[in-house]
Amino acid sequence: MGAADRAATIESLRALMTGVGPPVRVAEPSAPPDEPALDEPGEVDFDAAKRIALRRLNARSRTSAELRADLVGRGAPAGVADAVVARFEAVGLLDDAAYARDWIESRQRSKSLSAARLRRELLGKGIAEPVIADALAATVDEADIALAYARKRLGLMAGVERDVARRRLAGQLARRGFSQAVVMRTVRRVVDEREGSLAGD
Repeated sequence: MGAADRAATIESLRALMTGVGPPVRVAEPSAPPDEPALDEPGEVDFDAAKRIALRRLNARSRTSAELRADLVGRGAPAGVADAVVARFEAVGLLDDAAYARDWIESRQRSKSLSAARLRRELLGKGIAEPVIADALAATVDEADIALAYARKRLGLMAGVERDVARRRLAGQLARRGFSQAVVMRTVRRVVDEREGSLAGD
Protein backbone atom coordinates (compact mmCIF):
# COMPACT_ATOMS: atom_id res chain seq x y z
CA MET A 1 0.00 0.00 0.00
CA GLY A 2 1.43 3.38 -1.01
CA ALA A 3 1.84 6.46 1.13
CA ALA A 4 -1.30 8.08 -0.30
CA ASP A 5 -3.41 5.03 0.53
CA ARG A 6 -2.00 4.84 4.06
CA ALA A 7 -2.73 8.52 4.59
CA ALA A 8 -6.31 8.09 3.38
CA THR A 9 -6.83 5.13 5.71
CA ILE A 10 -5.41 6.98 8.70
CA GLU A 11 -7.60 10.00 7.97
CA SER A 12 -10.69 7.78 7.69
CA LEU A 13 -9.99 6.10 11.02
CA ARG A 14 -9.30 9.47 12.67
CA ALA A 15 -12.62 10.79 11.42
CA LEU A 16 -14.47 7.76 12.72
CA MET A 17 -12.86 7.88 16.17
CA THR A 18 -12.95 11.62 16.76
CA GLY A 19 -15.84 12.85 14.65
CA VAL A 20 -13.63 15.35 12.83
CA GLY A 21 -12.04 15.47 9.42
CA PRO A 22 -13.49 15.50 5.92
CA PRO A 23 -15.63 12.66 4.50
CA VAL A 24 -13.28 10.33 2.68
CA ARG A 25 -13.39 6.94 1.04
CA VAL A 26 -11.62 4.09 2.74
CA ALA A 27 -8.43 2.93 1.06
CA GLU A 28 -7.81 -0.76 0.65
CA PRO A 29 -5.17 -1.90 3.14
CA SER A 30 -4.52 -5.52 3.86
CA ALA A 31 -6.87 -6.93 6.48
CA PRO A 32 -5.69 -6.70 10.10
CA PRO A 33 -4.61 -10.10 11.43
CA ASP A 34 -7.05 -10.56 14.29
CA GLU A 35 -10.81 -10.00 14.15
CA PRO A 36 -12.73 -9.99 17.44
CA ALA A 37 -14.44 -13.24 18.37
CA LEU A 38 -18.08 -13.11 17.29
CA ASP A 39 -19.54 -16.11 19.08
CA GLU A 40 -21.24 -13.98 21.73
CA PRO A 41 -23.25 -10.94 20.55
CA GLY A 42 -22.37 -9.06 23.74
CA GLU A 43 -18.68 -9.05 22.77
CA VAL A 44 -19.29 -7.01 19.62
CA ASP A 45 -19.38 -3.47 20.96
CA PHE A 46 -19.37 -0.25 18.97
CA ASP A 47 -15.60 -0.13 18.42
CA ALA A 48 -15.39 -3.78 17.42
CA ALA A 49 -18.30 -3.34 15.03
CA LYS A 50 -16.57 -0.32 13.45
CA ARG A 51 -13.45 -2.38 12.81
CA ILE A 52 -15.50 -5.14 11.23
CA ALA A 53 -17.39 -2.60 9.10
CA LEU A 54 -14.17 -1.01 7.84
CA ARG A 55 -12.86 -4.39 6.74
CA ARG A 56 -16.14 -5.17 4.99
CA LEU A 57 -16.04 -1.85 3.13
CA ASN A 58 -12.41 -2.42 2.20
CA ALA A 59 -13.51 -5.66 0.51
CA ARG A 60 -16.18 -3.91 -1.59
CA SER A 61 -18.67 -1.06 -1.50
CA ARG A 62 -21.91 -1.70 0.35
CA THR A 63 -25.22 0.02 0.90
CA SER A 64 -26.25 1.06 4.39
CA ALA A 65 -28.76 -1.77 4.56
CA GLU A 66 -26.21 -4.34 3.40
CA LEU A 67 -23.65 -3.23 5.98
CA ARG A 68 -26.22 -3.24 8.78
CA ALA A 69 -27.35 -6.77 7.88
CA ASP A 70 -23.73 -7.86 7.65
CA LEU A 71 -22.92 -6.54 11.12
CA VAL A 72 -25.99 -8.12 12.69
CA GLY A 73 -25.18 -11.39 10.95
CA ARG A 74 -21.68 -11.28 12.43
CA GLY A 75 -22.95 -10.87 15.98
CA ALA A 76 -23.47 -7.15 16.52
CA PRO A 77 -26.66 -6.14 18.36
CA ALA A 78 -29.11 -4.24 16.17
CA GLY A 79 -28.59 -1.02 18.12
CA VAL A 80 -24.82 -1.21 17.69
CA ALA A 81 -25.19 -1.93 13.96
CA ASP A 82 -27.52 1.06 13.57
CA ALA A 83 -25.08 3.32 15.40
CA VAL A 84 -22.14 2.23 13.24
CA VAL A 85 -24.11 2.72 10.04
CA ALA A 86 -25.20 6.20 11.17
CA ARG A 87 -21.61 7.12 12.02
CA PHE A 88 -20.30 5.89 8.67
CA GLU A 89 -23.04 7.81 6.84
CA ALA A 90 -22.13 10.97 8.77
CA VAL A 91 -18.46 10.84 7.71
CA GLY A 92 -19.19 9.84 4.11
CA LEU A 93 -18.07 6.22 4.22
CA LEU A 94 -21.60 5.08 3.36
CA ASP A 95 -23.54 6.93 0.68
CA ASP A 96 -26.50 5.16 -0.88
CA ALA A 97 -27.02 7.88 -3.48
CA ALA A 98 -23.45 7.57 -4.76
CA TYR A 99 -23.68 3.78 -4.61
CA ALA A 100 -26.85 3.82 -6.72
CA ARG A 101 -25.31 6.10 -9.35
CA ASP A 102 -22.16 3.99 -9.58
CA TRP A 103 -24.20 0.78 -9.77
CA ILE A 104 -26.41 2.10 -12.56
CA GLU A 105 -23.46 3.36 -14.61
CA SER A 106 -21.59 0.10 -14.21
CA ARG A 107 -24.55 -2.15 -14.99
CA GLN A 108 -25.62 -0.09 -17.98
CA ARG A 109 -22.08 -0.10 -19.34
CA SER A 110 -21.49 -3.83 -18.83
CA LYS A 111 -24.99 -5.30 -19.19
CA SER A 112 -27.14 -2.64 -20.94
CA LEU A 113 -29.94 -3.10 -18.38
CA SER A 114 -33.26 -1.26 -18.33
CA ALA A 115 -34.33 1.19 -15.65
CA ALA A 116 -36.89 -1.33 -14.34
CA ARG A 117 -34.25 -4.03 -13.95
CA LEU A 118 -31.84 -1.63 -12.26
CA ARG A 119 -34.57 -0.46 -9.89
CA ARG A 120 -35.26 -4.06 -8.81
CA GLU A 121 -31.58 -4.70 -8.21
CA LEU A 122 -31.15 -1.59 -6.08
CA LEU A 123 -34.32 -2.23 -4.10
CA GLY A 124 -32.90 -5.66 -3.35
CA LYS A 125 -29.86 -3.94 -1.87
CA GLY A 126 -32.05 -1.95 0.50
CA ILE A 127 -31.82 1.46 -1.18
CA ALA A 128 -34.89 3.66 -0.79
CA GLU A 129 -37.10 4.23 -3.82
CA PRO A 130 -36.65 8.05 -3.88
CA VAL A 131 -32.86 7.62 -3.89
CA ILE A 132 -33.12 5.15 -6.78
CA ALA A 133 -35.44 7.45 -8.72
CA ASP A 134 -32.99 10.35 -8.42
CA ALA A 135 -30.09 8.16 -9.54
CA LEU A 136 -32.00 6.83 -12.54
CA ALA A 137 -33.03 10.35 -13.57
CA ALA A 138 -29.35 11.31 -13.75
CA THR A 139 -28.41 8.47 -16.12
CA VAL A 140 -28.56 8.15 -19.90
CA ASP A 141 -32.07 7.63 -21.30
CA GLU A 142 -32.76 3.91 -21.36
CA ALA A 143 -33.97 4.19 -24.96
CA ASP A 144 -30.40 5.11 -25.89
CA ILE A 145 -29.07 2.16 -23.90
CA ALA A 146 -31.45 -0.22 -25.67
CA LEU A 147 -30.58 1.20 -29.07
CA ALA A 148 -26.82 0.95 -28.55
CA TYR A 149 -27.15 -2.62 -27.29
CA ALA A 150 -29.41 -3.68 -30.19
CA ARG A 151 -27.07 -2.20 -32.79
CA LYS A 152 -24.15 -4.05 -31.26
CA ARG A 153 -26.00 -7.37 -31.16
CA LEU A 154 -27.37 -7.00 -34.67
CA GLY A 155 -23.85 -6.40 -35.90
CA LEU A 156 -23.08 -9.96 -34.81
CA MET A 157 -25.97 -11.37 -36.88
CA ALA A 158 -24.62 -10.91 -40.38
CA GLY A 159 -26.52 -13.17 -42.73
CA VAL A 160 -29.31 -13.88 -40.23
CA GLU A 161 -32.76 -13.63 -41.82
CA ARG A 162 -34.82 -10.56 -40.87
CA ASP A 163 -37.54 -12.25 -38.81
CA VAL A 164 -35.03 -14.43 -36.95
CA ALA A 165 -32.92 -11.38 -36.13
CA ARG A 166 -36.00 -9.53 -34.90
CA ARG A 167 -36.98 -12.40 -32.58
CA ARG A 168 -33.48 -12.74 -31.19
CA LEU A 169 -33.12 -9.04 -30.54
CA ALA A 170 -36.56 -8.81 -28.93
CA GLY A 171 -35.74 -11.66 -26.57
CA GLN A 172 -32.36 -10.22 -25.61
CA LEU A 173 -33.82 -6.79 -24.88
CA ALA A 174 -36.74 -8.23 -22.92
CA ARG A 175 -34.37 -10.25 -20.72
CA ARG A 176 -32.64 -6.99 -19.80
CA GLY A 177 -35.92 -5.60 -18.52
CA PHE A 178 -36.91 -3.23 -21.31
CA SER A 179 -40.62 -2.65 -21.80
CA GLN A 180 -42.45 -4.12 -24.77
CA ALA A 181 -42.83 -0.65 -26.29
CA VAL A 182 -39.09 0.05 -26.06
CA VAL A 183 -38.28 -3.42 -27.41
CA MET A 184 -40.56 -3.13 -30.44
CA ARG A 185 -39.45 0.39 -31.29
CA THR A 186 -35.77 -0.45 -30.93
CA VAL A 187 -35.90 -3.68 -32.92
CA ARG A 188 -37.82 -2.03 -35.75
CA ARG A 189 -35.36 0.83 -35.93
CA VAL A 190 -32.13 -1.20 -35.97
CA VAL A 191 -33.45 -3.76 -38.45
CA ASP A 192 -34.65 -0.98 -40.75
CA GLU A 193 -31.27 0.70 -40.41
CA ARG A 194 -29.48 -2.47 -41.46
CA GLU A 195 -31.73 -3.02 -44.43
CA GLY A 196 -31.35 0.59 -45.51
CA SER A 197 -27.58 0.24 -45.29
CA LEU A 198 -27.63 -2.97 -47.35
CA ALA A 199 -29.89 -1.36 -49.95
CA GLY A 200 -27.50 1.57 -50.24
CA ASP A 201 -24.63 -0.81 -50.90
